[in-house]
Amino acid sequence: MEAPSGPTGGLPKQNNVRPFLRFPAGIGIALIIVANLSVLAYISLSCTNIGATTTDKWNKTTAEHQFDLNNSKSTQGLQNWSKEFRVGMDFWWMSAIKDTMLALAPPNKNKHEDNHQENSPRALVFPNGTKRLWIDVGVHKESDFMDNLKNESDLFLIGFEPSQKWSPCSHPRCATLWAACTPTYDASVTLNIQDANDFCNSILPPQTNTSTKLYRPCVTPKKTADGSNLVMNVPGVPLSEVIQRVPSSVVIEFVKIDAQGFDLEVMKGLLSVSDKVQIVVMEAMDVSDPKQLLYVGQPMLSQIVEFLAKKGWKHVTSVSNWGALGEVNAFFVYNDQYAAKVEQFTKYFLPK
Repeated sequence: MEAPSGPTGGLPKQNNVRPFLRFPAGIGIALIIVANLSVLAYISLSCTNIGATTTDKWNKTTAEHQFDLNNSKSTQGLQNWSKEFRVGMDFWWMSAIKDTMLALAPPNKNKHEDNHQENSPRALVFPNGTKRLWIDVGVHKESDFMDNLKNESDLFLIGFEPSQKWSPCSHPRCATLWAACTPTYDASVTLNIQDANDFCNSILPPQTNTSTKLYRPCVTPKKTADGSNLVMNVPGVPLSEVIQRVPSSVVIEFVKIDAQGFDLEVMKGLLSVSDKVQIVVMEAMDVSDPKQLLYVGQPMLSQIVEFLAKKGWKHVTSVSNWGALGEVNAFFVYNDQYAAKVEQFTKYFLPK
């Protein structure tokens, strides 16, 4: 991967910045509490700029707006602040899908709607004829499913890629966003840059002494000029933010997660909308010895299966991804009726 410019691995300043939101710890719900949009972190989806997060202002803002969720007055305060949150997220979405075939539905101007409706996300508007959506987390340079777009006219693809080699999707029924997928909103998460190609980069740090057979640069941190590990900051978006904006006329048929050890954390970002997704596949390490894992903090497949079972997701099958020893693509369904459908997706993960 090409090193980010600047002595600290940061990205160069540019005027083309776009607002994003940081999720404060301890709130426990997906609301962003801010005094006004001017103190939000700024990001650029052109992959050339992440503006500085105004930490001091942020801390001051959150300290001034502490809410007791059991207090009706405080709850009303949260509802009011959530309107500003939605304004910010709508702006981010409009920026993210600019020049694609996606759009945001116009704001609901009905003055008699209740708070829930006011604060609900604006729907994504898909091209005419779209019936199915696939979400590809970790498209690298280009999604592996481009041929499907050419042959299946009712399919739309939304991809996420945090690396610097992100590029807009080349197909009219596809949109690729420069962002990491995270459990909650985060204006700036750290991506660890590896010495190999950028497909090894991860939000998790590498386990450099892993005993798993692997191309060693994949677990060797890339260094800056001063010898420190090279990192870059990327925006983090939960998958629920995409899924809850998809109209009921479009089926979310398939979600692929390839996040280099961070896959379960990505999955956590869609658990609140599990019933809207048919099939999920994620990379995992089917090993019994933690020393074989590739990244610090990476769970083993058995741990992932156990965690997701408690959330209602069933492990259907796994197929080798022919990468690191023990690495597999594990398929999950939330609704048993889609288990039989998994087989038609396993073919995309077999050696070519």
